Amino acid sequence: MRHEHLTWPRLFQRLRRNEEPGSWLLELPLTLIHSCPGCRERCGDLLEILAENDSQEFAQQVDFLDLALIRSRRRARARWQRFPASIEATRAQLETGPASYGMVELLVDESRRHAAEDLEKALAYATMAVAMAPRLPTRLPGDDTLVGADDEEPLDASAQAEALALAHGVLGNAHRVRRELIEAEAAFEQAGRYLQEVEFCLFEGRARVLSMQGSLLTDKRRLHEAVEVLERAEAALRQKATPDPERQAELLYQLSVCWSLLDDPQAAIGVLKPYLKETPTPTIRPWLRLAIQHHLAGMYATAGATNEAQALLSTIRVLADRHGTELDQLRVQWLKGRIAYAEKAPDLAFQILKDTQDGFVEHGRIQEAAVIALEVILALIALGEQEAAVDHARTALAILVPLRVSTEAMIAFSVVLRDAAKNTLNADLTSTLILWVSGGDFAAKRRKRDDLP
Repeated sequence: MRHEHLTWPRLFQRLRRNEEPGSWLLELPLTLIHSCPGCRERCGDLLEILAENDSQEFAQQVDFLDLALIRSRRRARARWQRFPASIEATRAQLETGPASYGMVELLVDESRRHAAEDLEKALAYATMAVAMAPRLPTRLPGDDTLVGADDEEPLDASAQAEALALAHGVLGNAHRVRRELIEAEAAFEQAGRYLQEVEFCLFEGRARVLSMQGSLLTDKRRLHEAVEVLERAEAALRQKATPDPERQAELLYQLSVCWSLLDDPQAAIGVLKPYLKETPTPTIRPWLRLAIQHHLAGMYATAGATNEAQALLSTIRVLADRHGTELDQLRVQWLKGRIAYAEKAPDLAFQILKDTQDGFVEHGRIQEAAVIALEVILALIALGEQEAAVDHARTALAILVPLRVSTEAMIAFSVVLRDAAKNTLNADLTSTLILWVSGGDFAAKRRKRDDLP
């Protein structure tokens, strides 16, 4: 007796009709795939999905949404690899081709990935995600209609709202890195409206949008708001039974940086120390491990816990040697200089920081060079070398201004020179300026100076 061949739409229908997950849901489909060439031809990639995951545990917990998203992501990755290199050609194919949840998520990830290196691509991929998300197929409650065997399986309205929120969130992030802050705020407001329609997150959309919004608030020096938003993002991520370890690490790193910019190194340490103690570091990529441990060591040095900072330094050196770039090696040197200053060795700190400043200038990293230049001045003040500190401020201005250093850095060096002329230059003021140029706020020092800009 002939049977009706198994297809993905029929498999999804079976999973939709049974809300409780369990391996028994896959027993019949797997039997058909193994025993019938026709079923295997139409639905054989289920075996590949099980092989890519922990098949026993996955089969026990599998449900409709999990399987639909995994299949959508796999198909999106395969399609992406066939796209041409040209952005415009990719856009044209996406505009005329089918919309899929996996492709929207892939575009979001590509936009985030390019945000640090190619602002045009970051904006282009974000725009493509925003254009595709409204076309995603959705299914009304009670609708059990089968779609075509090769079509994207429709999800509910909550899933589409989450995809729309993610797309607008990454658009806001793309505008943020381009310093188009009005457009960024508008995109995040739209993302927030879509998040209100999300019943539960399938791909950690709430945490991801709030994380990107936290970056915008940090850039705008609205640091207390940034902390609040990032804490909400981390709470949303923890609602998932098994949150993505790398996403959690990135969020906690962001949150720790915010606390450091608020001049609260103990809070910054408190965010990361328990996480590193409880989480096996190999679960996150080396560059992120390096960034987290470098930041934590810097916070230990700022808090005066130099033993802890020194203990991390050897691990950081190994990571930088194995996985880092020349800039990462410079950051290791920067950390050594900061530790030397914290250990009351300003002469050693001066030499290390001066060399590190020159290295960052050579690599075109002007903002980092400006911060280090102020730290060099701090070391010279500790050595009692007021005239040398003033000379270094003048030299730094002469070098950095033509290289388009930030307005904050120019103001900071101007304040240093002004206070030097008034013979009021001191370490407290200079450390306040370092915090501000780094992205912090004068108010974080809990010290009012009416004459500061």
